[in-house]
Amino acid sequence: MNTKVDVTLVDPWDLVTVNGSGPFVADVVQFCLVEPTGATALLLELHSPLRYNAEECRYFIATTRQENVKFEDLGIGKPIACNLTGIPEGKAKSANPFDLSLWRGGATAIADLRLHQ
Repeated sequence: MNTKVDVTLVDPWDLVTVNGSGPFVADVVQFCLVEPTGATALLLELHSPLRYNAEECRYFIATTRQENVKFEDLGIGKPIACNLTGIPEGKAKSANPFDLSLWRGGATAIADLRLHQ
């Protein structure tokens, strides 16, 4: 896709305490329309992984926190509040990295995304 974003962590405190709040540069690897809402989800690959417990987390699925907010608003310079769900590299490179139905814990965060300048 060739789009880069800045990720600024807002919460949880334990992730922010270890990694700082950022901003962390990430590539938008892929996007997907989420059914039935039609909202967009993004697959992000951080340039530098975050530490969570004893693991390094490089890949995250980002979804907007509010229904009426679209990731397309990044193009007009608006920060987008989002939820981040960490996924392993194998899942990120799978046929459907957006399927989180088997997700059972790991790195999650609330963050703001901005288009990287």
